[in-house]
Amino acid sequence: SETKNEVPIDEKKEDDGSSAKVSCVGVDRSIESIDIANERYSKCKFLLVNVLVPEEMDTLRTTCESSLQGEAPSIICVDINGNREIDGVLRCVQMIMNEKWKRQPRMIIVKSRFLYWDLKER
Repeated sequence: SETKNEVPIDEKKEDDGSSAKVSCVGVDRSIESIDIANERYSKCKFLLVNVLVPEEMDTLRTTCESSLQGEAPSIICVDINGNREIDGVLRCVQMIMNEKWKRQPRMIIVKSRFLYWDLKER
């Protein structure tokens, strides 16, 4: 429940009042997935980004800094498209971890069939 002085996240504005800050940013490599996410979660920002491309990670970081409350994501969720080998999954996570965030994410969640199968076999 909100008190008089609290403003819902989606209504908070930047200092210049021109645009609202968002609480989450999503990324995907599929424009169709981005479109669906934008329809379902209009209070979040979704970007077409490949985390394995340094220039695209730079775009993600700068967009987060300008759009997110707190200027950096607290949690990053990665959905590995298809059946990417473990080395590819680890490269994705490494790219996220090595980015020059103003504040490092506290958690990275990875959805990967190969990672699951590999860990299950150990």
